[in-house]
Amino acid sequence: MNIPVEPVSNTEATIDEAPGTERDGDAPPAADPMTAPTALVTEDTDSSGSTEHDDGSALAKLRRLVRDRTRFDDTDVNGVNETCVAQGLTIDATHALEARLESVGITGRSQPTGKGAQPSRSAITDAASDTGHRLNLGLDLLYTKLQNPATVYDELRDGLWLPAEAIHVELHRCSPCYGKGRVTCYTCSGSCTEICYNCGGAGRTSCTWCSSTGKVMCTRCSGTSTVTVGSMEYYTEQVWLGDRYDSQTKSRWVEKQVACNCSYGRVNCSYCVGQGRIGCVRCSTTGTITCRTCTGMGDLVCEPCEGSGRVGTAAWVEVHHKVKYGQNWLSPIDQRANEIGRRADVHAIASESGGLALAELHRTKDGMSGAVLAGYRGELDVLHLDVTHGEQNYHVVAYGVNRQWLDLNHIIRDLLNGDLEALRSALVSADTSGHAKARKERLTGPLRDVVESELNTALVEATLDGRSLVELHTLVSADYAEKLKDALLSALKRIYDDIAMHTWWQMPLVCSLVALATWQLNHPYWAMLPAVCALPMSLGLLHFQSSRVFESTLGDQARSDKALQYVRKAKHHRKGLWLHLLPSLLVLALSVVGAARQYTADRSSPVSSAPLARLGGDATLRQAMADCQSKTFAKARPALQRLAEQGNAQAYSCLAQALWEKSRNEQGPSSTSDRLAARDWALRAVDALPEDTEALLLAGQLTTMANQSPANVAKGVAMLKRAAAKGNGEAMHTLGLMYIMGGQIPKDSTQARHWFTEAANTGRADDMYNLGLMDWRGEGLPGPDKARARQWWNKAASHGDARARQALAQEGLDSH
Repeated sequence: MNIPVEPVSNTEATIDEAPGTERDGDAPPAADPMTAPTALVTEDTDSSGSTEHDDGSALAKLRRLVRDRTRFDDTDVNGVNETCVAQGLTIDATHALEARLESVGITGRSQPTGKGAQPSRSAITDAASDTGHRLNLGLDLLYTKLQNPATVYDELRDGLWLPAEAIHVELHRCSPCYGKGRVTCYTCSGSCTEICYNCGGAGRTSCTWCSSTGKVMCTRCSGTSTVTVGSMEYYTEQVWLGDRYDSQTKSRWVEKQVACNCSYGRVNCSYCVGQGRIGCVRCSTTGTITCRTCTGMGDLVCEPCEGSGRVGTAAWVEVHHKVKYGQNWLSPIDQRANEIGRRADVHAIASESGGLALAELHRTKDGMSGAVLAGYRGELDVLHLDVTHGEQNYHVVAYGVNRQWLDLNHIIRDLLNGDLEALRSALVSADTSGHAKARKERLTGPLRDVVESELNTALVEATLDGRSLVELHTLVSADYAEKLKDALLSALKRIYDDIAMHTWWQMPLVCSLVALATWQLNHPYWAMLPAVCALPMSLGLLHFQSSRVFESTLGDQARSDKALQYVRKAKHHRKGLWLHLLPSLLVLALSVVGAARQYTADRSSPVSSAPLARLGGDATLRQAMADCQSKTFAKARPALQRLAEQGNAQAYSCLAQALWEKSRNEQGPSSTSDRLAARDWALRAVDALPEDTEALLLAGQLTTMANQSPANVAKGVAMLKRAAAKGNGEAMHTLGLMYIMGGQIPKDSTQARHWFTEAANTGRADDMYNLGLMDWRGEGLPGPDKARARQWWNKAASHGDARARQALAQEGLDSH
């Protein structure tokens, strides 16, 4: 508790500005939100937020409210009768004052100073004697303040009314320090030193280097007790000189293990000289250190008196104010007055009343408390209005100078409930049979009417955002909010499903027609493209139509996007997705089946689908293939060129062989062009007939020749391996040569041996000879293996290889 250092004297307080008085600019007390009347509007404003000018009548305000808060026209509200009653009221303000005796412990350093501080022998007793005087003074000031006509009924606030006039100070000698302000140190008892915490007063501590054992490991023998010692040793050796032995002296270095000078691998610690303890560095072996509590002074500042040597008490009297309000009606009482009293608190009623003035004032006192009772009287206008809307009759009540509506909610409730019931009825009728488009139209109209009312806007926004509706119950009832939420979400789901049922067939049908047209134009593989696009285009159409309908129904694009997000998040769109997914997948499946059948037909047919290939080729193809097999490529080349250009896949490989043989037999630029053309036709043969080993072999050989790019070489090696995997011995032989020679690919003896072995297993004698040559040289082996080389050469010779016979006859490569 803070001590008022300079209390205000009663002579300084004035009537116009008494303690606790509200200053200019202070806001009036806010109404309690738990008891304030629930009003749809507190100020009649138009949609732009500015006050609308009208004739000021309650009917005009009601019409403007219906127009601004709902979708209905204000001309639909007609007035029948309007009556205004001046209801008398009283407001009782009970201003209670309490004289409080405050006291606090003080010291010689914290004693209050100033003109209000008064020395005392008994501060509590002297302060208590001021209680009656201060309370009477406070009541007088309060009574005078309330008598002032300029004082508003709720101007005075709760809190301090009169501060202390005098503070009574009582001080005496401090007992713990006997008035000296300092006490003996409790740690060292005044000796200024304390026992060393490191050594416990012994002056010596354990040696950390040897763990108090006095011994450490010997660095010479590393704790083994033995060391290695080397020396030069001389010895005599008999040496044969050819006709006799001669004695010669020689030397050699000899190392041997000897015992170390330590004791079982340990020596005395150099830090503690084998004692296990060293002098304490904290106290310099004295066993004592300077007292850390008093820093060597021997005494401390006395805490109770803060070093002043005096303690005591300060006491004073303050007058506090608290006000309580009450409200009553004067007879005759209007039939709706009590309802106004339940809906609005005292301050709300007072702010709406007119002519509120002080009617009575008296004071009471009881011991250390007193009160001033103030009674105010005024009038509250209560307006009764009978109106009609359509065929319904309504009686509404407004009160106060600002026309606060008491029971306007039932008019707005009936209007909003009518739109909500229309939407719910449309949902029920949508469950019956009917076209999807018609059901959608029956739902969008009522939903649009619900959204257009301003009071429903906040509910719609909260529902689409997924927020709680509890905070909106001040506008509408909780039951209405839940009904509107359920109807809104059900309508969105039903509209989305109806749009899906209305559009599921459109995009699949369009894509099917495009695919059929492409098929008829002899492009069966391109016919898959519209089939693949059917699903994304169908879903895109569903999204576009849903977004357009939601935007026209909910009012803007932002709400439309939120509605679509909710439908997807709540998984209400599954039915629409399946309606669009299944036909699109069916179109795609049919196109894939058709393309697969066409691909199988192309693979199985020796002649392409080109008209010339279908007309002319069987006899010509057979003759060209026969010439190709007989190696008469020059004769077969024109027919093969014509068949290949017509699209005959079986002619690709033969044409590539013919062009390759031509490029080998000729020189010049034409040879290079023929070799490149042979490579291209070989690659086309591989693409058309990927299982043809001869095509794979030829394409692999042509793409791994010199001056080829690394990408072509890698592609050619892959094709050779595919041919080799299908049992083509020539492909195995080619791979073995490429790996053993290097060049286009890195040299790898292990891979070369693998492919030569695979080729030899097919009965190729030249690869048997190659394996023998690798074994003779030791390539791919830890060393030469001539025995196994002879075995391979024997096998190659038995298959008719002349080089193997010559190698066996000469028994080695050096003489070969």
